[in-house]
Amino acid sequence: MERERQAVARLEALESDDGLLVEDAFAARASALEELEADIPGAVEALAVTGVPSAVVADLARRIRRLRDRLERVDRALFARLRDGIREGSLRGEALRRALLSLAPPVRGAEGGYDVLDTLISGALLDEQPPATVRPELQGWDPEMVPYQPTPARIVLELATRLRPTVDDVFCDLGAGLGQVCVLVHLLTGVRAVGIEVDPALWAYSERLARRLGLADVTFFVGDARQADLTMGTLFFLYTPFTGTLLAAVLARIGELAARHRIRVASYGPCTSWVAREGWLMPEDAPADDPERLVLFRSR
Repeated sequence: MERERQAVARLEALESDDGLLVEDAFAARASALEELEADIPGAVEALAVTGVPSAVVADLARRIRRLRDRLERVDRALFARLRDGIREGSLRGEALRRALLSLAPPVRGAEGGYDVLDTLISGALLDEQPPATVRPELQGWDPEMVPYQPTPARIVLELATRLRPTVDDVFCDLGAGLGQVCVLVHLLTGVRAVGIEVDPALWAYSERLARRLGLADVTFFVGDARQADLTMGTLFFLYTPFTGTLLAAVLARIGELAARHRIRVASYGPCTSWVAREGWLMPEDAPADDPERLVLFRSR
């Protein structure tokens, strides 16, 4: 019963915490919502088998839903405010970075991976339900294509900081998914951004995202990266969108561009060890094959 008593006490504490209703208290609200989604409801459900009257359990469940709805309404208002700022141009560059990190500050000792910043950015950008992720081989695509997985938001912020693009650069995300990387890198740096995505449903979603935000310098193309036009790219990003011979073929295509102009490649995840073996690239970081770190390379 101790766990159940603690859960009820925690629910009462959250109900009385008016600070959670302040828009800028996003991180605390995200933590509270996580408790209201799993920990507290699980403990309340367990009360039913301990002899607690069903009417009491039902009332606790209603209180959980009511509080969750109140907190989610605050989040929706916050997300709408952020989208409006992006559309109007007031939330770009350093202003956007400060706003994001103020609402979702980094957790000490936690690097990479997903955290509250991902929740914030997904809520602010993805105001339309994303399509379901599909396995490439089930669509008749090359099995060396990796199913879509979003790049952790803190990696994207690091990427935008370290790229330092010039006015002549074009950022190219290979395996662009829902388009968040292109959109964020553009918003934070101003660089023209292009995404290549093989899945028509994900491509269509990313195109709508860029249009809803009014981002004329963010464009997405649907197609196989082995055939897509990559000639405009100078800054390439890969979060392990492919493996094996497919990855080797795409890297060879990018390598051909290096004979014409300077190329930089940013890599995250298991594909980094493959990128590190490309003779036409030299690492800007050490170690150059760590899949847990964002690693940047430049053409020789």
